[in-house]
Order: sequence, then C-alpha cells, then structure tokens
Amino acid sequence: MEQATPENYMTWLDWGMIVTYMLFVIAVGSLFAKRQTSTDRYFVAERKIPGWVAGISMFATLLSSFTFIAFPGWTYDHDWQLILRESMAPFAVIFCAILIIPIYRRAIRMSAYEYLEKRFGYIGRLYGTIGFLIGHFIKVGVVLYALSLTLSTVLGLDTKTIILILGLGTLIFTFFGGIEGVVLTEVVQGALMLFCGLLVIAFLSFKTDTSFAAFSTAWDAGKFKVIDPTFDLSRESSWVFALFGLFMFLTKYSTDQTMVQRYLLAPSVKEAVRGTMIGLACCILAWVIFFLIGSLLWGFYDLNPGRLSEAITKGDEVFPYFIGSELPMGVTGLVMAGLFAAAQSTISGDLNSIGACITSDFYCRFSKSQNARTQLLMGKMVILLSGLLMIGLAILMDLYPGGIAEFTMDVGAIVGAIIGGGLLALFLMGFFTRRVTKNGIYFGLCCSVIITFICVIFKDGKIVSIIPGFPIHLWTLPIFTNIITMVLAYLASLTLFRGAPAPIELTVHGYDLYSKLLLSVKNIFRGKSKAPKAKPPIGR
Repeated sequence: MEQATPENYMTWLDWGMIVTYMLFVIAVGSLFAKRQTSTDRYFVAERKIPGWVAGISMFATLLSSFTFIAFPGWTYDHDWQLILRESMAPFAVIFCAILIIPIYRRAIRMSAYEYLEKRFGYIGRLYGTIGFLIGHFIKVGVVLYALSLTLSTVLGLDTKTIILILGLGTLIFTFFGGIEGVVLTEVVQGALMLFCGLLVIAFLSFKTDTSFAAFSTAWDAGKFKVIDPTFDLSRESSWVFALFGLFMFLTKYSTDQTMVQRYLLAPSVKEAVRGTMIGLACCILAWVIFFLIGSLLWGFYDLNPGRLSEAITKGDEVFPYFIGSELPMGVTGLVMAGLFAAAQSTISGDLNSIGACITSDFYCRFSKSQNARTQLLMGKMVILLSGLLMIGLAILMDLYPGGIAEFTMDVGAIVGAIIGGGLLALFLMGFFTRRVTKNGIYFGLCCSVIITFICVIFKDGKIVSIIPGFPIHLWTLPIFTNIITMVLAYLASLTLFRGAPAPIELTVHGYDLYSKLLLSVKNIFRGKSKAPKAKPPIGR
C-alpha cells in the first residue's frame, strides 16, 4: 500500500461524505428553528426529551474532537495510564444518579447555579457561574482547535482559516436550532463517532499488511501499560490520574451546567437516571476505542517507519495524518465526518449551556422585563457572542507548543484550582449538610482561593506544595483546594458563622431514598438486616 500524497488526501467521494453530513446538520437546525418561542423551549425543551436521547446527548457533549485526537495522541506518545482518569466516571455517575439528580429536578428551572443562590446566596451563584463560563470557553476553544489541526493535516490548509469557517458554521446551527436541534443531532453524531472509531480499528487490525502485528508490537513496547503501583503524587502517575479523574467527574456530573441541563430535559427522574447510565456506557466504549487506536497507530508506524512523515512531531498529529494518508477513498471522508460530529456535538451543546447559564443567572435575574420573547432574544445573542469568543481562543491556541491533552489538563488544573477551587465543595456542602451557612462557605472559599493562588505563583514546573515538604502534581491541586474549602467552611459554620439550618428540601435529607440508604447502613452496624419502608422518592 503506497502512501498517499497530500494533494490526494480528499477525493470527490470523501467530500461527498462531509457535504452530506453538513447538509443533515443544517436541515435539523432549520427544522427546529420555528419551534423556539421561549427560553424554556430553547434551553430545556420543556422537559419533554426521552431519557435515552438525553443520555446519548450527554455522551456526545462529554466526548469531542479532544477524545478523537488527544486520546490517540496520548497513547501514541505514552501508554494507557490516562484511562485511569476516565475509569473514575462510573463512581461519579452512580453517586449523582442516586442522590443529586432528584435535587436538581425539584430545585431549579434552567441553570445549575440557581441552586447555589437558594442555598448560599447570590455570591455563591456568581462564583459557580463564573467558574463554569471560564472553564467552558477554554473547552470549546480546545475542541475547535483540535478539529482544525486534523483538517489542516489532511487538507493542507491553514488552521486559522479552518477555525474560522468551522466555528461560524457550528455557531449558525446552534443559534437557530435550540436544545432540541442540538440533542437530536447529537444522537446521530455520537453514533457516527463510535462507528468511525471501530472502522479505524478494523482497518488497522485487518486491512493492512501487518495484520495483528501492530497490536503485538505495541504490547511488547509497553504501550498498553495501565497501572504503575508506585505511590507518588508529584508526577504523572497512576495515582494522580485516578485522583484527578475522580475529582473531574464528580465536578462534571454534580456541578456542570452541560450535564445538569440534560438532567432537566427528561420528563421524570427515572428517565433522567436511565439516560445518564446510557451516556456513561457509551463513554466507556468510546474511551477504549480511541485509546486503542493510539496504541495500534504506534505499532503500525513502528513496523512501517517510512510511512510517517518527518514533519509529524506531536502524537496529536499522527491520527490525522493516518486518516489522510492511509485510509482508502470514501473511508477518509466518513472518518472526517465523524470528527466533524465529535467536535460539533460538544461545541453546540456547550454554547447552548453557556447561553442558558448567562440568560438565567444574569439577565433573567436582574432584568425588569420578563417578556418571553425578549429573554429568548437575549439567550440567542449570548450564544452568538460566545461563539465568536470561542473562535478567537482557538486561534490563540494554535501558538501552544505542547500536546492538546497536556494543555487541557494543565490549564484546567490552574483554572479549576483558582477560579473553581471550591466549586465542588460548594455543591457538596449544600447537598449533604444543613449546618454549613452562607458566611461559613464564603470564608472557606476565600481561604482556599488565597492558598491556591500562592501555590500557583510559587509552583516549580508542574510541582506545587500546599504543605511544605509534601510536593504534589499540579493536576491534583483542585482536589486539595476543595478539601480545604469543605473543612474550613464546616468549622467556620459551627463556630464563627453559626446560623439556622438550611431548608431540608435543598439537601439530600429531603430525599427519602437517601434516608433509606443511611438507615440501612446504620442497621448493618447495629446488626439489623432490614430497614423500614421509605416513601417514594421526591422529585419529578
């Protein structure tokens, strides 16, 4: 099999695949445009989306071109230890499905951060909103940049031009389609992304002259290594990946507007929980697929070193190069369409969530006009402005010298620690205890931000020290800042800032399933085998 030249990467059949996909997306956006008559319809679809559709939408929003490009790039350069981060997702999902989703469905209308105002006042809501907005502006920029990197490799075009064209195209669809258009296309986009990943694995495994040699070569080279038992929190070790993943997914499923918004789409708690589980199953499958692609690519090019261009210097560039230079006519276009789907599903979902967040947390709260038409117009304008900022950020990322995965985790850790260093603590304290007061949580947040800021200023590369003589990796910093926030907030609420207990309906104590579980645990320690019957769970 001869290596294709750059000018032959895309054929008429490949372009046909991409054009067909884009026409479908535009058609869906146009189909739902006339139905968007209020913010409830535009942002939460009046809670009429089937649970399984909402679940696949979660999957498509959570995974993106970052998964499509960065995961193969990581395993190509390293091994499988990063999957320990993803393996923490089931713990977070089960935790949220049982205890958190019912609270949201009875306590908020559109934004996750409405809950924080009810529990801790508007400053808490503002803190959560700002943390979400900054984090997701960075995320959509990364996704768009990853997509442009691939297209640049395959098409030989300037990345900045591609960023501009694709960013505007996705923005137009999101602007008109609303959340209904977003989730419907995400079902197709998620299925297309999984199919394309499996197709690439099949091609690497069966359709080359190396057969299964790529797998065995990568295995012998340690490219499938998952666990390093050495306990060391100061380097990129298995422990760091696992701890970072547990924190990341707890934060994602418990506090992130993109996930919470999808909890609200389903018509009932049961449907929302079922959808969340379906989304998790799809995520696990996708993670394994794209990690495997990176290892197989390493084996393929180790056996065929002459096929890899000397211009390829990053692991992130290998998969895009393979798509363009090794896949046959038609398959290249189909995989490129899958990459389009991966990126657009995340970008459109995030932009819609950003619009919902800003409209609910700022405009609707302070505007004297409660006209549904005006609110909808404001939401659309927010999405438009957010999309333009996303495009600018993606262009700036083109200057970053490292890999996408490394960049995302580095910046995410710093932003997560300084801006959102107590966000998970804020929600967990609100959910699980009635004793933490508004002033107590503010005290904990202020102390945490100060400590974190000092640690970041005096960090040594990716090593920080909260406690002298105990160095930790930068990626674990948000974990410790949230622990500090919880401990200080609870102690301050019991001593310096005591107040009346929070309303029970804003905590898990108002949810009968939690009471039943807690009583069951107590009875186990008391030697009893059964707990009395509990009332049906609260929540719609």
